[in-house]
Amino acid sequence: MAVSLIIDGQTVRAAPGATVLEAALAGGIYIPHLCHHPDLTPAGACRLCYVTVNGGGPVLACRTPAQEGMVVQTGSPEIDEIRRGLVELLMANHHGNCKGCLKSGRCALQEIIAKLRIDRKKLQQLRPAAEELPRDTSNPFFVLDPNKCVLCGICVRTCEELVGVGALNFAGRGYRSRVGPLGAGPLAQSVCESCGECVERCPVAGLAYVDHRRPREHVQTVCHSCGAGCPVTLGLRDGRVVEAKGELCGRGRFGWRILQAPDRLTVPLIRRNGAPAEASWEEALDLAARELSRYRGGECAVLCSGRLTNEEAYLLQRFAREVLGTNNIDSTLRLTHAVSLETLREATGWGGATGPFEAVEEAACILLVGANVARSHPVLARRIRRAAARGARLVVIDPREDDLGRFAHLWLQPYPGTDPALLMGMAVALVEEQLVDPAILGGLGAFLASLEDFPPGRVSRITGVPEELVTEAAKCYATSRPAVALWGTGLTQHPHGGDGVRALINLALLAGHTGLYPLLEEANAQGVWDLGCTPHHLPGQRPVPDPRAGGKGPESSPKGDGASYPGLTLTEVWDAVLEGRVRALYIIGVDPLGELPEAEKIREALGRVELLVYQHCFMGATGPLAHVVLPAAGWFEKEGTVTRADGRITRVRRVAGPAGGSLPDGDIICGLAARMGGERFVPEPASVLGEIASGVRGYGGLSWEGLEKGAEANVARPPLEARAAPLEYRGPTERPDMQYPLLLTGARNSPYGDVLSQKVEGLRALQPEEYLALHHKDAADFGITDGDRVRVLSRRGELTVRAAVTDVCPPGVVILNYRVFPDSLTGTISRVCAVTLERLA
Repeated sequence: MAVSLIIDGQTVRAAPGATVLEAALAGGIYIPHLCHHPDLTPAGACRLCYVTVNGGGPVLACRTPAQEGMVVQTGSPEIDEIRRGLVELLMANHHGNCKGCLKSGRCALQEIIAKLRIDRKKLQQLRPAAEELPRDTSNPFFVLDPNKCVLCGICVRTCEELVGVGALNFAGRGYRSRVGPLGAGPLAQSVCESCGECVERCPVAGLAYVDHRRPREHVQTVCHSCGAGCPVTLGLRDGRVVEAKGELCGRGRFGWRILQAPDRLTVPLIRRNGAPAEASWEEALDLAARELSRYRGGECAVLCSGRLTNEEAYLLQRFAREVLGTNNIDSTLRLTHAVSLETLREATGWGGATGPFEAVEEAACILLVGANVARSHPVLARRIRRAAARGARLVVIDPREDDLGRFAHLWLQPYPGTDPALLMGMAVALVEEQLVDPAILGGLGAFLASLEDFPPGRVSRITGVPEELVTEAAKCYATSRPAVALWGTGLTQHPHGGDGVRALINLALLAGHTGLYPLLEEANAQGVWDLGCTPHHLPGQRPVPDPRAGGKGPESSPKGDGASYPGLTLTEVWDAVLEGRVRALYIIGVDPLGELPEAEKIREALGRVELLVYQHCFMGATGPLAHVVLPAAGWFEKEGTVTRADGRITRVRRVAGPAGGSLPDGDIICGLAARMGGERFVPEPASVLGEIASGVRGYGGLSWEGLEKGAEANVARPPLEARAAPLEYRGPTERPDMQYPLLLTGARNSPYGDVLSQKVEGLRALQPEEYLALHHKDAADFGITDGDRVRVLSRRGELTVRAAVTDVCPPGVVILNYRVFPDSLTGTISRVCAVTLERLA
């Protein structure tokens, strides 16, 4: 219940648990302060917020709870004198060149000096000729300046309490006290994630952006960096984005700079005399439409990224099926989590997460399988850290060292590719420990029989995880309520990735938990999947009927019968091109040659295909091979909606005009459709969303007007009705032998290895060196010491990398910490292969 108190003669209502400072600020009453921030616990470090309560002596407003009937006085001659003395002490060691300061006009210390009417000339007389301390400029986006720091501790508490990383701390004593990264090295080489949260909260210029310009307007939209779909407010000045606000990671905070990349595509190109040449939109669209019209049904294939809006994805699948007459349409989700969504749909009735991301922070136990969330979904990782800090038990299953490992209650390190056996072993433990509701076991005879293939001893031998640890992890997950399970590509990017997902679903069902979260990595991977950009499903995740299996196919397009049966996946398309079955490609938002595995096969396929229409923001490695290049608008240059990885539907708003002559993807698709006889292709997102809402399962009832006004919307999942399914263990397809005795797997070495980050100079600069982590026993066997250059050889290829000797890798396993995983080693999208090592001189 709110409390009422009087502050400076004004009645103020305060929320329960609020401090006097919080009550005053909420009531519009200013009390000088430097160390307070509403997101953080009170510290009382600056001691500027002294007030008197009920006529007593001075107390700190930030540490005094607001109580009913309090009478608070925020200023008096005595208190003002205390504050002036404290400010003078601060300024004695503070470099006061305000005109050249990065935060001039936005500095809390400037405001306090003005409010207290402190004589600046006196401050200049007090200030000694202090030494200029070195500024840390190692981060490309912000500077750490100890000469401007007031030791308020906001940055330290932000990194510890909100981000959970603890990259900053106090060092030294008294006059020599400083704030900096642990170990006193450069900030960019510390554990700092470059998220900018500390900079956002710094009250002075101790931490400040190096090139900040004050925005004149703001637009609320959604981040494009990953499937978490974080809200972001972009600031604009003179029609250009100049800042990003919100709870963001480094990609979200600084990734908007991709809009201003110098190599953006701005005009259409067509191939003339064997080389790309500029053309008008009319010429390029006419040529693309005319050439695409020459191919029938299955002779065409459409490939896209997971960064289209929902409306663009819906239009694209309509174009493929209605105009081109083919179900050969797929997205880059195929390489990461298509197997997750397919398995979830088969098991639960809907291919997608079963709850909101907010539930993760509220869970009592978090089971994390094959995912380095801090690298793939950094803001979600903060939720996990905060949950662990308040007592939630984190169980990590991953052979790789995880950034969340220090928060883990349990860390299980199975051999790469053996996760299905481990998860089924945990299911066995639940049954043996009688932790399964007998009502759940009814009718599961086939499943229970399959568990007999996973006795504890066999599971331990297969996975390398001790039996007692498997049982402890299972009990921890089953007895904690609520509990959630999240998984990444470490579980799915294997030849039998679907088995791992199925085993995890089985485990959740036995434990009575419903929180299942595949960590989709592209911004609208879920929406692109839901709206039909997949060869096996129509919009609403309705299966494409297959006449060859006895079903009735959808009405065939006049262009052929390619839309009458399921199409080819992204990985199957390349073989189909090489075999001459697919002769034309329409590629949107993905640079296959620059981004996808099996680069040599793709290069050969692109060289053989008769027609390549390439639609993208950048030329990339694929563009020069295209017959027609269509420049597309960027994420923040168009309107639409997206579905984040937990099913929340949000608005994407146009913040800046498309670069040069580029156009939104929806406009380009509709332009092609109009030239090829397509009917009812309207590019306006509001109209397309209306069509989606009226006919797509899970998206019914959506309203553009409601979303525009900030209404929340979620995919309408069907009721969760699932049963555990039997599973037969299929081990890794590749195993070590005498010639290749080690098993290699991969780990992303930073959040900035994705394609978008590589287009932003500052994010690219933050990318650390690649290295190979190996156990010290394996290092001794191969005569390798820490820092050596080594050659890694597999049955298919080789690479050279620096070695890092550690004891966190299981013996027999080496972990390649990569920017882009070198598929030359595996030859497939799998991240596991057998290797040997050679030390280089």
